[in-house]
Amino acid sequence: MGSTKKKGKKLIILGAALLVFVAAFLILNPILNKKPEPSETIPVFSFEQTDVDHITWRYNGEVNTFNRADDSYVWAEDPAAEDIDWANVKYMVSAMRFLSAKKTIDLPSKDELGHYGIDPSEEPDVACVLKDGTVNQLWFGDITELDKSYIYAWTGGDTIYIITSYTEPKFQFTIDDLRIKDEEGEGSAAAGA
Repeated sequence: MGSTKKKGKKLIILGAALLVFVAAFLILNPILNKKPEPSETIPVFSFEQTDVDHITWRYNGEVNTFNRADDSYVWAEDPAAEDIDWANVKYMVSAMRFLSAKKTIDLPSKDELGHYGIDPSEEPDVACVLKDGTVNQLWFGDITELDKSYIYAWTGGDTIYIITSYTEPKFQFTIDDLRIKDEEGEGSAAAGA
């Protein structure tokens, strides 16, 4: 009789172990076989540097516009200014034209923009106008809740873009930041680093 009880306990233990194994398999199998998300990025804008007419951006209470002239940029507010490092402006244009998103969110209504930290009644943070009249606008929003290295951005359409958070600082220049410093100063403005 003692041998039958031992066999019964062994069967119960084996049954419980089998049940735990099956449960673990059912839980872990989808996780282990999960296909990685595609690493492709979604382009936000598509234009050439040579097609740009001007770029305007808002930062720290300033609004600055640079008009494209040949292969350089001229400050619209003071075209005679010669102490501007226009290479940084060219860098901003490149940041716009190569801007890509990790993900998009369909926007059911523009009333939803506030949930993403975007106020559509304000002028865009950046506007890059092409020679053909195309306007590429960008509003920066809040940092995403799930991944702090991404922020929301809006281009004026029915889509919210999730872009890298290091994109916004590329447009955070005052005109003084863009002025070429003398050799005794701190050097020229950082190129959006």
